[in-house]
Amino acid sequence: MLDIAQSGPGNAQSITWALRNRSRAAAGLHHDVQKLEHDGGPIRTEQVKTIDATALDPDARDALKRALLAAQAAT
Repeated sequence: MLDIAQSGPGNAQSITWALRNRSRAAAGLHHDVQKLEHDGGPIRTEQVKTIDATALDPDARDALKRALLAAQAAT
């Protein structure tokens, strides 16, 4: 490792990862995961799907409009 660190042949990045994973495994952490928490709990994420209404045919746009208006009226 010292030879590689002093510009010798080899892959320094692979050694870095090997050492990091070895020390993490010894500490009981077996993978590179970062947990994010806010106010003591996990951060809530929400997946949003968008629809390009201009790509829909007129009948599909009308059906979408009716569905959205019905959903809005129900809330």
